[in-house]
Amino acid sequence: MNSPARKLLLAAAALTAVAAVISYFAISRSGELVPRDNQPVATTNEPGNATNSSPPAGNNTAPSPATASNSAENTHPADAANTHPSPSPKSSTPIAHTPEGRIDSASLADFTPQPYPNGKPAYDGEPVTAYIAVPSTGAKVALTVNQLGEFPRVQTAVGEKVEVRLAFTRTAPGTPVAMAAQDGGKLHPGKLSAALPVDAERQLAFAFTMSPNPGMHRVSVTTAAGELKTLEFWAGKPLPLARLGQN
Repeated sequence: MNSPARKLLLAAAALTAVAAVISYFAISRSGELVPRDNQPVATTNEPGNATNSSPPAGNNTAPSPATASNSAENTHPADAANTHPSPSPKSSTPIAHTPEGRIDSASLADFTPQPYPNGKPAYDGEPVTAYIAVPSTGAKVALTVNQLGEFPRVQTAVGEKVEVRLAFTRTAPGTPVAMAAQDGGKLHPGKLSAALPVDAERQLAFAFTMSPNPGMHRVSVTTAAGELKTLEFWAGKPLPLARLGQN
């Protein structure tokens, strides 16, 4: 048992133990941790140590409150503003609508058709009926155009406002129709020209006010198809008809 080989083994064991103790104290003083095999290495962030600890793969580590605060402070105001969608611009309507007249479509049966002396003239364009109410005379007439697209003349008072409703037969609902005062007078509310879309019943209503001057007041009506029709009003007393053979 006291052979040289046994002494060598005991000496080697003693040296191994001494080395382990020395390694333990050295590690404790340096603050380094030596994990087991097959584990990621983590080092402490001592002053002067540029190496940062890396979390294990697959570990969803939540950011610290300080990190979240720094992220919020570094956010540019313009970037934060861009996260909100900008309001869409309001759609502009190129057509100036006039207020509707007072003639209701349900009362059109109360209007009297005005016949032509020689019967209804032939007209190749879109048939349009004009329902006109004149407060000064109480007249409610339903007019159709002649072969030139002109409605029969309507007698009114000077400065009077009349109500008009036009009933189309081909113009599609929602299509705008342009109107303009040709000889004075204004479309309600005080415009020389305006446009109004045709409603679901292919009709539109508006008001027209005569000027303070007596005489002819025409309103042109132009459809989207380019057809021109003319409303004619005479404000004031009608002109006397001259007789042939008299000076």
